[in-house]
Amino acid sequence: MSEVLLPAQVVAVLVKSPHFETAAKTIVKYAENLQKHPDDDKFRRINLANTVFQTKVYQVPGGEECMRCMGFEKEGGALVFKATDLKRTSQLIMILKAAITVRATKRTEDEKKKKEEE
Repeated sequence: MSEVLLPAQVVAVLVKSPHFETAAKTIVKYAENLQKHPDDDKFRRINLANTVFQTKVYQVPGGEECMRCMGFEKEGGALVFKATDLKRTSQLIMILKAAITVRATKRTEDEKKKKEEE
């Protein structure tokens, strides 16, 4: 039996990455597509050979864990959505969007402070 991953735990790992914002926005897009089209195999299966997915999500620390937390499982050369509901997906979207907002606010405040120091 695999370890149960909680949305807040996996986002805590992802947010430490310098590639956090790109990874988070990409994961949110995958999650929202899955919510809009829960029965469409196009959104329930991600080819691990997909270069964009590899660079923007899967190779970023915490990216794979976010996908697993959402309900995706590795099956051959793909990640396949195996969860029976979208509850974790909704939680992950909410936490990622909040983390993106916090990161953007912090960046804006840092830029403002830097300008004031000049």
